[in-house]
Amino acid sequence: MTSSSIIPSKMSWAGLSFLLVFALAIAHPTTLHAQQAAAGTVIGFVNLQEVGQKAKAALGAGQKIDQYRTLVEDRIREREDALRQEEQALGRRRSILAPDAFRAEEAKFREKVDFAQREFQQIGRQLQQATLEAQQAINEQMSKIIHDIAVERGVNIVLNQGQVTFIQPLDQFDITAAVIARMDEVLPEISVNLPQE
Repeated sequence: MTSSSIIPSKMSWAGLSFLLVFALAIAHPTTLHAQQAAAGTVIGFVNLQEVGQKAKAALGAGQKIDQYRTLVEDRIREREDALRQEEQALGRRRSILAPDAFRAEEAKFREKVDFAQREFQQIGRQLQQATLEAQQAINEQMSKIIHDIAVERGVNIVLNQGQVTFIQPLDQFDITAAVIARMDEVLPEISVNLPQE
């Protein structure tokens, strides 16, 4: 029973960019057909990875999740240490207990181990669900903000900067800073539905 197998590994909020690209592609399918754009097309770029790393809501949610994950991993290690000590003590009593009595003690110990595994697996699933919910809420708000800024600036195609090989001059088309500023204004913080202690 190791903590790495029970609790999902840290999800970098920079990894949010993949989900955002997917969300934008669904919300604004014209971004997938830039080659068919008319002569009057205005293209904007957003660095989704940078938004995920700098927006207050994403930073705050990531921090809450990481703090909770650390707390749970510490609890798992403590429980594993206690169970290991109990297993060693049981092993030492093997020679003084009758076989039936030892098997009964061993069965009780295995039940404790199984219960601990189920408990922490459940917490891991809840933490993963809380992470996904937070990401979805941030994605929805970010997609709306990107759309609103694009409309305000007359942009009719928005691409993730990470998908583009060459942009010159970038500043003229980059809406990343505006997206971060609007995100911080509209959604400075997000609640994360973490499992209860």
